Amino acid sequence: MKKITALFLIGCYITNSTVYAQDIFEAARDNNVKEIAKFLSEGIDVNSQDIDEQTPLHYAAENNHLESAQLLIKKHANIDSQDWLGRTPLHMAARTNAEKVTQLLIQNNASVNTQDNLNRAPLHRAAKGNSVNSARLLIQGNADINLRDQRRRTPLYIAVENDAIEVAQLFIQKGANVDIPDNSGQTPIHITKNLEIAQLLVQGGANVNSLNVNLN
Repeated sequence: MKKITALFLIGCYITNSTVYAQDIFEAARDNNVKEIAKFLSEGIDVNSQDIDEQTPLHYAAENNHLESAQLLIKKHANIDSQDWLGRTPLHMAARTNAEKVTQLLIQNNASVNTQDNLNRAPLHRAAKGNSVNSARLLIQGNADINLRDQRRRTPLYIAVENDAIEVAQLFIQKGANVDIPDNSGQTPIHITKNLEIAQLLVQGGANVNSLNVNLN
């Protein structure tokens, strides 16, 4: 009888912990600072991970919840924790143009050049989302503006590919190399169908006579 009781109690403890851990993610997503503090005081790990291996700080970062992010960092959240796709909280903040949290993470020494499973750094994510404010902060934080992803695409290439005019303009102004090809030999000038972006690239010194690998 004692053995059965012990097993039942252990089962309840595991179930309750799982519920509490799930709640801390919801609290971070909703910027419920009081609830986050409560769960942490009850012993929930600040670096708990959900099914996608994201931590509460990932949730706070993606939603630009400054107060929640501040509390989590104060309680020693792993600022460079990577989810199952290799994304850090800074990747999440950069993608959604979460300017306040992007700045907070950089100020707390988050790695600005960590690459995810596709070798994309936060600056690539900012480029895809046309997140110009986050992109500017990342560059100020010494992000590598010409870093290449798995397909050898630079942040500028990603910006051009996604018609992210503001970010593309920022990258060019900050000295991005406009002629770096991807793994198929195409440069940003080859892929753009946007006249305004094409003009920005030409003004930035793009080689309009370059051939991609398929035309050599």
